[in-house]
Amino acid sequence: MAPGKGITYMGSIGTNRNANPTEKQLTQQLKFALAMRFLQPMAGLLNISFHDFAIRMTGINNALSYTLDNAITGVYPSFEIDYAVALVSRGGLPNVLGPAVTSGAASVLTFSWTDNSGVGIAKATDQAILVAYCPELRQAIYTTARWIAKRSYGRARCVAFQRPCCRNLDRIYFRKRQHRCHQHFYR
Repeated sequence: MAPGKGITYMGSIGTNRNANPTEKQLTQQLKFALAMRFLQPMAGLLNISFHDFAIRMTGINNALSYTLDNAITGVYPSFEIDYAVALVSRGGLPNVLGPAVTSGAASVLTFSWTDNSGVGIAKATDQAILVAYCPELRQAIYTTARWIAKRSYGRARCVAFQRPCCRNLDRIYFRKRQHRCHQHFYR
């Protein structure tokens, strides 16, 4: 039984493959590897932010499923992550309006947005999750600390990557997602 998920399974010894993998198998393997390279640096965040949609699976597995289905573009063997479609959180809350990021001195990223409290179920106290991803380093920084940013703040800062290759904002992809999660974590 899988710990904490209530999933019963039986394992077996794998079989040796005599045939070379098909192009379809190679395509799936390449997409899977690409998605995991993108998601793994955010595993801790994804296990929290995808938790509510992860029925009988972990949050990162749910994020992997979403990424494979929606956020990979291209044709074999040239696949890429579509950062505009990729998610770092899933939920029913509306995203903020006008998200932007600027890079300042000492590798500090300043995230800004327009407060849209009162639109749908959006509240001024909704916690913002700030994420920056550097493809060259395959690293992500994210913040989930409740004192960093609420929807109503309209801006927040966090320290970015120290390596020069990721100080160029054209290559740092960010997502700002408003998220209400488990009360023990955000409230």
